Amino acid sequence: MADIDITVPTDRTPDQLRAALDAELAARLPGGMIKRTWEGDTLRLEGMGADGRVRLESGKMVATVTLKPPISFMKGKVEEGLRQTMEKIAKA
Repeated sequence: MADIDITVPTDRTPDQLRAALDAELAARLPGGMIKRTWEGDTLRLEGMGADGRVRLESGKMVATVTLKPPISFMKGKVEEGLRQTMEKIAKA
């Protein structure tokens, strides 16, 4: 079971979402602290005790994240930042 589950509706295409997500994460998480890898329409995020996926599905983005220490101690902040990022990208 994931520590964080977020679903955000969107009218944007997967290609639009992918480009926006890459740009936003590069700005929010510079320096390669979190490894980002695309696996089809799923973005895998790994590092600092986080293992997450953001799936681009028809009409929505779905994020699931499992947290371990040290990042698990900041679950609220991680969840808030991820939700804000997804909502910003979904509406852009």
